[in-house]
Amino acid sequence: MARIANDPGGRRRILFVDPNGNRKAIRLGKVSQRSADGFKYRVEQLLEALLLKQPMPADLAAWVNDQEPRMAKKLAAVGLIPKREAKRAARRPIGAMPNELCWPTSARTGHWPT
Repeated sequence: MARIANDPGGRRRILFVDPNGNRKAIRLGKVSQRSADGFKYRVEQLLEALLLKQPMPADLAAWVNDQEPRMAKKLAAVGLIPKREAKRAARRPIGAMPNELCWPTSARTGHWPT
């Protein structure tokens, strides 16, 4: 289902066909053949789960979760995993903030300091 392509300069990429029949590629960069084989195996597992519309096995889900953000973006770009959401600090809308934080005391009471 997937294969490893050797590019000039010692770079490798994984080539595969997605469930819609489109050819896709994931560039791995300069990695060993053994690392590329391991990554290809995981890509094939992800493709299998997508084709059969089954949840991914626990070990595969753990592997996906442990991926660096850069590699996770590459997997998401070709549709193998959902895009990760950026982690942001919890923010409340202004309407949910206490009134004391929005307006000074003098504005709430109508009395301005003299």
